[in-house]
Amino acid sequence: YPLLYRIALDVLPAQASAVPCERVFSSGKETDTDRRNNLSPEMMEMLQMLKYMFREDRLSFENDWLNYEHEMAEIPSHTGAI
Repeated sequence: YPLLYRIALDVLPAQASAVPCERVFSSGKETDTDRRNNLSPEMMEMLQMLKYMFREDRLSFENDWLNYEHEMAEIPSHTGAI
């Protein structure tokens, strides 16, 4: 049924993509408030990406905070306590 298939493609696909699109617009609405109405498109994109990374737990402020023994400086024993 190739004709029915083409008709279905014209009529049905809108609903499948509506939810992610609405989510993007809602997130943008939260970022582009009255107080931030002068944001450049580049800054808006950066803020949206930052928000996405934070929500997806891909943004970590703890990367490279581990201290390894070979990286730690040895404190000489002859120094007095303060």
